[in-house]
Amino acid sequence: MTRADLIGLLEARDEYVATLHEEITTLRDNISDLRDGVATLNGVIADQATKIRDLERRQDQPTPRPPREPSEDHSRTGREDSILTQNTSATTTGMRSGKVPDPPIFYNEKERDTIRFEQWYRAVKNKLLVNADHFSNDQARQTYMETRLGGTAVLELAPYLEETHPEPVTTSARLLEHLWEQYHDPMRAQKAVEAYENLQMKPGDDFMAFKNDFVRLAGECAKSRTTWKHEFHRRLTHSLQRTLMSVYVDRAITFDQYVHIGLQHDALNKRASEHQAAARKDAAALARNNTRPARRNAGNPAGNPAAPAADAMPGDTNPGRKKHTPADFDRLIAEGRCFRCKEKGHTSRDCPRKATDGYDARIRAMRARWVEEDDSTTVEPAKATRVRFEDDSETKN
Repeated sequence: MTRADLIGLLEARDEYVATLHEEITTLRDNISDLRDGVATLNGVIADQATKIRDLERRQDQPTPRPPREPSEDHSRTGREDSILTQNTSATTTGMRSGKVPDPPIFYNEKERDTIRFEQWYRAVKNKLLVNADHFSNDQARQTYMETRLGGTAVLELAPYLEETHPEPVTTSARLLEHLWEQYHDPMRAQKAVEAYENLQMKPGDDFMAFKNDFVRLAGECAKSRTTWKHEFHRRLTHSLQRTLMSVYVDRAITFDQYVHIGLQHDALNKRASEHQAAARKDAAALARNNTRPARRNAGNPAGNPAAPAADAMPGDTNPGRKKHTPADFDRLIAEGRCFRCKEKGHTSRDCPRKATDGYDARIRAMRARWVEEDDSTTVEPAKATRVRFEDDSETKN
């Protein structure tokens, strides 16, 4: 087995191992999705079981008296806008509110969580508020929140769900309060202030992304909007500050207008920088091509890459190359040609061109140069000698 075969086997093994790793990752993701789906189904089952119990309880109770007609002193707008009226109409008509998308699973693990806890907490509260008619009782709301937890968060919550715990979680309101106390970052405001003070645009940064970071941090730090223009300007790069100075000093221009003009200037500057970089790249490539020496070979003394080699034979698969392919060697042997000059009648060992190129030609050129440098010395070219290896039997005879 050759070295190329071994390298090919190693590359095939690496590709197979990489494929296995990708398949394992895909299977793990599928398992995680299936677990999330099972948790969601468990929540739905618990919700349906609660509804069944409520229906059975209602059937055992006596039929309630019909509601009284609303008095004339209540306005129509007040009746329609009240939460009681909305819930009653939804119940009597049998229509539910549009389902709000479920928030992602919160794991309390940095590598798995897609959003921060504060964002997840707000999404859960919005879900319980907007889709309140989807949950028949408080137990259904608590069960739903438990299904939106996973990983480390589930393990940390499990002890609080036991009745033997000193402070058990028994209601949805208590569960929300517990999760906030457990995972809310109390240093969030301080971190926002530090990030706001250290925010500074660097050359090459995206202007719009920097603006979004500034607005977010300014809002978290409760900075007055009247100071945004000044604070944003002083955090830009020096080149943008000089470009936007006339816009900055104009008090009639608001923060939003200032950002819009800055975005246009930033786009123009980026386009100019790209053109300059492309021009420098082309100039460098042209300089390298001009300083690169011309490639010459024995069959192409002019250095023209398109010119064929002088010793190329008809039907040669790689004319102009020093090395031949196995097909070229087979053709030369079949036609009785020399490997060196491609002529018939002799082999490469006895080729007449052998004396005009290669090592022997270089030796003769050096000797000729020595003779020219020293006119008083005459050096005869050494004749090539051959060493004859005789058999021991012939020597003895």
